[in-house]
Amino acid sequence: MKSCCLSLLLISGLFLEITADELSFKAMLRPGKPILIAHRGGVVGEGAPECSLEAIRRASLAGFQMVELDVRRSRDGTPFVFHDRDLLKACGQSGSLEDYPAETISGFFLMPTRERIPTLEQTLRLCRELALGVMFDFKSGADDREFLERIHTLLLQAKLTSAAITFTGEPLVRDVLKGVSFTPGKAQLQSVFQGQVIDLSNAFWFGLPRHLSDAQAGQLVACGARLIPAINRFRYPGPDHMERARADVRRMMALGVDGFQIDAIYLPLFPPR
Repeated sequence: MKSCCLSLLLISGLFLEITADELSFKAMLRPGKPILIAHRGGVVGEGAPECSLEAIRRASLAGFQMVELDVRRSRDGTPFVFHDRDLLKACGQSGSLEDYPAETISGFFLMPTRERIPTLEQTLRLCRELALGVMFDFKSGADDREFLERIHTLLLQAKLTSAAITFTGEPLVRDVLKGVSFTPGKAQLQSVFQGQVIDLSNAFWFGLPRHLSDAQAGQLVACGARLIPAINRFRYPGPDHMERARADVRRMMALGVDGFQIDAIYLPLFPPR
């Protein structure tokens, strides 16, 4: 690494050397210091709608190391960051994001704020400025090579390819997004859980804590896979959600997982960042 490109990133009380040329998911990982990935595109709250640039800024301030980005394709093939199937609840507009060209979408506000639906290009640029990695959830476009190649180019331009992961496992996504980390395929998981040792050093398990037994966690780790459970509010219905989430976090921490994807409401369950 060129010394002139070194920058210091404070993560969980540790200074981590990362080149200004490329942010790295693997370089973020530290034993006993799981990284935190902000679900819903950041820290969502008043003035910071889901999947907004302001939510990403707040995630950085709160100590998250990565943000989950819901990616959708406009009618003319531009990647945007937006979660919902339709625009009514978030923007008060009819139809879906896929019904409109990019120029029109860029004029929609995320109610009740003046935040606009961000393009993926804008979002990746901000994430790079804030030294945040990204987790992709492809809501549309996973079957469109030209769209995926456009995303690959955006990652290269933002120098975030090595800091990008996704649990969207369609073959075309895996083929186009070179350098991105993926979850193991179903056949790979079946082999691992049957006792085979295969190379998963560039893969990560992602799912609910209740879907991962202690034995399975050990088998995945033996193959080199990273473990990232999801602690999301909608998975814990009822008033006792915090205690149930806390129990899952404690069990996962005992297993030595590498990170968590969480809603910001669960940030108090983790040591100060």
